[in-house]
Formats: sequence, structure tokens, C-alpha cells
Amino acid sequence: MELPHSKTRQTYIEQIRIVEANLKEATSGDIDHTLLTQVQKRLDSIAGKYQYSDEIGTARYKLYELQALVHFFKGDDDNALDFINQAIEVRGDSYARAEKLKSQLQEKNHHSNKQTHSRTKNEPPLQLQALIKGQRSSAIVMAVLSVLSIYFIPWAIFYIILATKLKPQEVPSRGLIKGAAIATLPLCIGVIPIIIDIEFWKMNKKLKEYEELGDKAFMPDKEWQTSQEKHKKGGRVAKIVLVTLLAVLALFVVAAILTSIVSNHSSNTPSFLSDSSMQPYTSSEHGFKVNFPGFPETEHTSVDVEGRTIPLTQYSKFFDNDSKGYMVQTSEYTPDIVQPGNERGIIDGAINGTAKSDGYTLLSSSNNSSVQGYPSGSASYTATQSGQTYDVYAINILRDTKLYTLISIGVSKADFNTFVDSFQFI
Repeated sequence: MELPHSKTRQTYIEQIRIVEANLKEATSGDIDHTLLTQVQKRLDSIAGKYQYSDEIGTARYKLYELQALVHFFKGDDDNALDFINQAIEVRGDSYARAEKLKSQLQEKNHHSNKQTHSRTKNEPPLQLQALIKGQRSSAIVMAVLSVLSIYFIPWAIFYIILATKLKPQEVPSRGLIKGAAIATLPLCIGVIPIIIDIEFWKMNKKLKEYEELGDKAFMPDKEWQTSQEKHKKGGRVAKIVLVTLLAVLALFVVAAILTSIVSNHSSNTPSFLSDSSMQPYTSSEHGFKVNFPGFPETEHTSVDVEGRTIPLTQYSKFFDNDSKGYMVQTSEYTPDIVQPGNERGIIDGAINGTAKSDGYTLLSSSNNSSVQGYPSGSASYTATQSGQTYDVYAINILRDTKLYTLISIGVSKADFNTFVDSFQFI
């Protein structure tokens, strides 16, 4: 049973007011697309019931006006302009709200027509164009990765062709995109190919929806552009964070390289502890100076001479994995042992004492020379340790009651003589 004329019009106006309030709520601040969709459905329902009803009369203009506003906020400017023109036509006169919206739409369309990037009716939605650009970039990446690997060169040709065919102004073949996803599967040996493969499968799904739904498969251009502005802001923040992280990483890498260089330089720079080049060493305690291949180790011990304990200090430095070395030993004799005319006997005792050491064999000796005016005697030996035989040279110098013994192990006679020549009393 149809409502009386006044009640039908009143019911229509009440419903329109509710929808108008919902539309205002949906478009206050950021657009609420979910609520905007509900408003669209409600308007479609009202239109189906009252659009051709004579009872509502010229009040039908309000329905067209709201529909124009919904399409305006959804970015569908063409439909918005059609509806606002219908609203003006139904009302029968011009009114400010409709004229303002119409002026905005006309100005916007005029401006859009001047933009080279705006699309025509035959071009894909902007969101789809962006996806195609992304797929094109992915194809180029896969082509490069394929070229870098000899095993995947056949796929490189495919991706070069794919990158050539993917154009934002044209809708690509779903078969081509699906083939790209399948072709990418053998290349999924790293993170990048896996991500690209997922992108191709998603693109294939979107193209299928586009075949079935057309532009409705994607958000309106205006809405997409608005969302892109937000993405760009977020992208800028992400880029800043990424650049900051890369800068920090680069600083760490540079610091590590510099540390390594300094470390290598330090390890290659001679020091008084590790240098194996001959350099002067002075013993103030025992009054001598001699060239050692680096800083020598000092050891205090004692030896037994004629039943008496004689203090002995040994300065030694070994190198070449301890296969070579030099030593200076100082023995502190007492005056009752070193008697006038007994100097050569002390030296002979030192030569023979070394020959009695484990693994030592006396080859030759001489006890008739002097060093810096003090009696001396020299000898040569062979020393066998751990199955290895070394040449050993030694010279004993008696200065008052102190016996100085210079020894070389594993070096040539000429090097030993150089070692002896560097020895001086201070």
C-alpha cells in the first residue's frame, strides 16, 4: 500500500538528511572510504525507491546532489559532473552549492587535461600503471641477475623481452606475467628473486580481477593519488632511516679498515720488543753494550765452579722461530778464585765447561787472544737439540773478576764476529 503524498515526501526527506549527515561524517578530515561506500549503497537504495516517484517532486535534486558529492570524493569526476547537472535541471534554477561544485569539477577537469601524465579513458587506472612500472623494474633486475650468472643466461633473454613489453600505458598479457612468475621459480636462490616472484603472482591476480571488474578492480585515481602522497611521506622517512643506517654501517666499515691498517702497520713497525734487526742494548748493571736482534730476555741463575756457587746473569735473544740466537753471560767470580797469572786457566775452564753441556761437542778452541786489552779465548761447538744440529760460536773475556761469555747459536761465523765487534765495555 503506497503512502499518502505528504508522508512519502517526508520519509524521503528524512532519509536524505540521514545520508547527508553520514556523508558529512565520512568526509570530515581524512576521507572514511568504508563509510563513503555505505553512503553510496544507501543512496543507490533511495534512488531505486524514489528516483522516479512523482510524490517527491523537485526534492529529487537533493538525491542527485548527494550522489554528485559521493562521486566527487571518490575521484569519479565525470559521474559527479553528470549528477550535479541533473540536480540543477531537476530543481529548475541555479543554486550556490551546485554551482560551486560544478565550477570545481570543471576547473579540475580543465587542469587535468593540461597535465601530460593524466590518463585518457582508454588508459589503465593509475594504480595499475604503477604496478606495471614495478613489474618492469623487477624484470630489469632479474635480467641483470640472470646475466651475472652463466647458468641463468637463458632467462636473461626472457626478462629483457619482458622489460621491453611492459609499458604503463598498456595492459600486459596475463599469460606473459604468469610466465614470468613461472620462469622466476628456478631463480629463487636468494631473497630478491623470491620477492620478485611473489610480485609477479600478485600482478597476475590483479590482472585477472581487472579483466572481470575493469576499473573497479583498483581504487579511483584520485584516491590512489591521495594514498600515494601518504606513502611518499612514509617513503621519505624510510629513506632517511635507511640512509642513516647505511651511513652508520659505512662508518663502521671505514673504522674497521682503518683499525686493520693501523694494526698491520703496528705489527710491521719494528719495536724494541719484537724487532729482529740488530740494535744496541746497554746493561748498566754489568757495564757493557752490544747489538742484539731485538730486546733480550734477562735471566739470573748460578753455576758451580770448584765447589763454589758463582752468580751468573744471561742476556739472550732468539729469532727465526728460536732457530737462531745470541747470548751474553756474565759470571761474578771472587778474588780468591781469580789469582794473578790464573786468567787463562779461568778462560779454559769456561771453554771446557761449555763443552760438557748436554748435546754440545767442542770442535776447536784458542786461548791466546785479547779483547779491548782483556784476556780472551774463543771456541766453536756443535749443539744437538730435538734432532737438530746447530753451529755454536763463543768467546770468553775476563775483566778483573767478571767473566763475559758471548755466544751465537745457528748463525754464521761472520755474523758472530759482527756480534762480537759490537761488544764494548762501559
